[in-house]
Amino acid sequence: MTRSATPPRTVTGRADMSAIGYIIAGGVLLLLFPLLPFIAIAWLLSRALGTEPRAEA
Repeated sequence: MTRSATPPRTVTGRADMSAIGYIIAGGVLLLLFPLLPFIAIAWLLSRALGTEPRAEA
């Protein structure tokens, strides 16, 4: 038995913290959405030019 001054409590999800996390994630996605075409162009150029880093084993 553990020696604790507080009674043990069960672990439960916190809906309010989950909601805040989803709101923050949605805001980040909304801010990054305009950059999506530039990211896609850079990715396509790197694929076409073969400038992706290669894993050396």
